[in-house]
Amino acid sequence: MRPNTDDGLSLQDIRARRTFGLGCLLVTGILLLGVLPYYFLGRVKGGLASSAWPKTTGILLKHDVISRGGRSRSFYAPVVEFEFSAGGERYRGKRLRFAPMSFPNPGDAWAYLRAFPVGAGVDVFYDPADPARSVLQPGITRREILASSSALILCEVIGMLLAVVLLRDRSRMSKLEADLVEGHGSPIG
Repeated sequence: MRPNTDDGLSLQDIRARRTFGLGCLLVTGILLLGVLPYYFLGRVKGGLASSAWPKTTGILLKHDVISRGGRSRSFYAPVVEFEFSAGGERYRGKRLRFAPMSFPNPGDAWAYLRAFPVGAGVDVFYDPADPARSVLQPGITRREILASSSALILCEVIGMLLAVVLLRDRSRMSKLEADLVEGHGSPIG
């Protein structure tokens, strides 16, 4: 017979929940406070930097529209592949813009790609320090900066709220564990 708390948790259950909660907090913290901000800030930084990059002419090799999303709602993103020369070397690029672009239906995405016919010459903007880093449409709009900043703030707020909830639960679990160790839990009969 194992002692349990009033809500039926054993000492082993409490320790497992605490370990799981801390693991979730760690993974979520790394994601929300590390990976996603790096992604959002990288988009903004790349978009701003690309406005000053040199321009060369390249050839559009292919374009397509891919579906993103789930069962309830899909979005359609235009994708491209192009080739260009810089500093006597040939490079291939796939970045249309630094900010992601998607449309609610495939027709709109294809309409957008009409400006980029396969086989046509295209302006390619490339990073002079790393010409493999290139884009067809340099810069970033204020709206895209605002969207990235808002997403970054949302990630930070969710991360903090999750930390509060998990730390509160951890405190509750520590108290329950202490009660059980001291023998104040009620046994199951």
